[in-house]
Amino acid sequence: MSTDLSAMAFAARGIVSDLHLECSGFLNSPVDECPSSAAEAAFELGYACSLSSDSALLLLETGLVWDADVLARSVAEGTLKHLYLLMGSRSEMEERSTEFLELVADFQSVTRLKRAQRLLGLVDDPEAAEWAPIREVVDVDLAPAQRGLRFNRSTRKRIEARWSYGGLVEYFAGIPGLEAAVVLGYTYGMQSHLVHKDSNATGMMYERDSRDPLRRDSAMLAHGARIVGDLLMMALGRAGTAAGVSSLSRDGLAAVQARADALQDELAQSTALWHSIEYPGQPMPRDVR
Repeated sequence: MSTDLSAMAFAARGIVSDLHLECSGFLNSPVDECPSSAAEAAFELGYACSLSSDSALLLLETGLVWDADVLARSVAEGTLKHLYLLMGSRSEMEERSTEFLELVADFQSVTRLKRAQRLLGLVDDPEAAEWAPIREVVDVDLAPAQRGLRFNRSTRKRIEARWSYGGLVEYFAGIPGLEAAVVLGYTYGMQSHLVHKDSNATGMMYERDSRDPLRRDSAMLAHGARIVGDLLMMALGRAGTAAGVSSLSRDGLAAVQARADALQDELAQSTALWHSIEYPGQPMPRDVR
């Protein structure tokens, strides 16, 4: 049984990288039913998710599980958006890519423009050279913000809610066979404590380090293994969904998936070790994240 989180994270980095290459290949050769705008948006999301996954796995190689979980939260949100863009009919994919690439971006410009203008209004000399980058933000965001303001507040909120993490989880949970997506909502909520450094987060972190060495180390191992497994699962999901909108062969993807499955088995052993220490004599649930 492997108890080397660093080695498992290192192995996962190679797998996630190869899955990204497979995913990119599929999105560079989409079928006619997949509009180019959706493929391009998903390509950029996949690129960003792969980079953040690699950063999270690098943190896990040094045992920094809490910070890795923060990055995994970002990857989870990007992955759900990636899947959402590539599902449905051609018209649905076109509508979603327009929302993601244009409407939501314009709505975000409204908030960013207001913040930049407020900052410039607080400084003594907004025309000074040091504030040139902020003035540039105002110049760049002015037109998209004006486009965004053509929509009333309720319409903007409705579209933004559709692209929020909670909205995406509810969408996927409503699809037969994907009801387990609600688990992602729970994980995301726990990770949000870490992002905001609230009392739940600080309490969890301090309590973990206050345990006796055996319980502390097994929990850290299982925690890290769960993150590695999540990142693998998300990379597989992105590649698999991209394969569904491409005519290219899946042979390469199948080979990488076999490596991922083998590593998942090793990760599961780390979870089993923690469970045997934390809950001796109690059977482990069949499906453990």
